[in-house]
Amino acid sequence: MKVIAVIGTSNSGKTTVCEVIIRGLRERGFSVGSVKEIHSPDFALDPDPAEDTGRHRASGSQLITARAFQETDVLYQDKLSVEKILAHYDQDFVILEGVADYKGPRIITAHSIEEVQERLDEKVIALSGVLANSGQEKLFGLPVFNAMKDPKALVDFVEVHAREHVAK
Repeated sequence: MKVIAVIGTSNSGKTTVCEVIIRGLRERGFSVGSVKEIHSPDFALDPDPAEDTGRHRASGSQLITARAFQETDVLYQDKLSVEKILAHYDQDFVILEGVADYKGPRIITAHSIEEVQERLDEKVIALSGVLANSGQEKLFGLPVFNAMKDPKALVDFVEVHAREHVAK
């Protein structure tokens, strides 16, 4: 399985870039999984202790699975490491949105050069998002992809540069 992260500030185009990558890889016949980091400290799926899964949580269950007609949700009672999360995937590609602690290749989405500079490190392999509307093809020696104008180029890049994940 190959993995790549898309990181950036709020409303900088992370989700749009992920959608383009996922859609493009699926159109090429690959299986694709994704992880969306939620940056709200109060977020919880079904946190109401009066609801069924909330009651399970309040009773002390350490792992809860909610199984419905259209989906199955597995609820852990703590924040898992990226490594543990990826152990659940067997797709050809996994796209990580907002997962800044992933140690592999990443694409930064940003509004400005300053936002790129704040996140720039040796793991960054490309830039995209709102910043790509400037028309620049390279910044800091990195390719800049406009996901809306040239989705094929972005997906081609990801297909080649996403890193093969080796379970530890």
